[in-house]
Amino acid sequence: MGPLEGASCQQLSPQERKSLEECMGGNRGIGHLLRKDELLRASLSLSHAHAVLLTTGFPTHFNHEPPEETDGPPGAIALAAFLQALDKGVSMIVDRRALSLFQKLVEEAVEQGVLKTPIPILTYQGGSAGAAQAFLCDERDPQSPRFDHLVAIERAGRAADGNYYNARKMNIKHLVDPIDDLFLVAQKIPGISSTGALLGWADVVQECMSGVPKKTLKRLVHDVKGLAKNEEVAKVTKAVAETANPCTWLQVQMALSSS
Repeated sequence: MGPLEGASCQQLSPQERKSLEECMGGNRGIGHLLRKDELLRASLSLSHAHAVLLTTGFPTHFNHEPPEETDGPPGAIALAAFLQALDKGVSMIVDRRALSLFQKLVEEAVEQGVLKTPIPILTYQGGSAGAAQAFLCDERDPQSPRFDHLVAIERAGRAADGNYYNARKMNIKHLVDPIDDLFLVAQKIPGISSTGALLGWADVVQECMSGVPKKTLKRLVHDVKGLAKNEEVAKVTKAVAETANPCTWLQVQMALSSS
């Protein structure tokens, strides 16, 4: 699909677009963070993309192995499949400690026909702004970026104090590589667009049930049941799930127990 076909998302009525945006955050107490027509602009921008770099990874279960939560991995695989269907170039960048996990997820996604072909899985340990530019550009030349779009899906971001935190306010910096440096540097490189997305639990369950290999996710990644050990976080998780129609918290639990 090219730009003209991609522009067909403009055919959605204002109310339909508003419903999508509310699902993304408007009904979750963060509506003030949404910008007008942001979803439309992001969709149109991706329809013109040639090379997209996806990133995900939020090691909230810091005492588990692996520590990943389940929002990001299926969302990233789902978006990669969507982009492949549009004949876009797709790569993914993850924490080095999680490299084997994502390699297995991609391998099984290809085996099950979710992805047409394997996608490159990259890592970045950072070090300086120069290192980020060297990663993003051929021969460090800002006029020759390797990617024209960077997309983050449920990715840990650095706090003002330089650390990374989970919902329990625990510092998880030792589990997170400075991939967000790439997004900061990309703002100064012509030709690179960047965005981020947060998927709710209901979106994740629907994606898992739609083809992303749920058995692999169940085996390799701790699901939302692990959050029940923390009462405060469990309440937040339930509230998030119940605000994202059409999937309720009960459906989330049933889907996980049957997978």
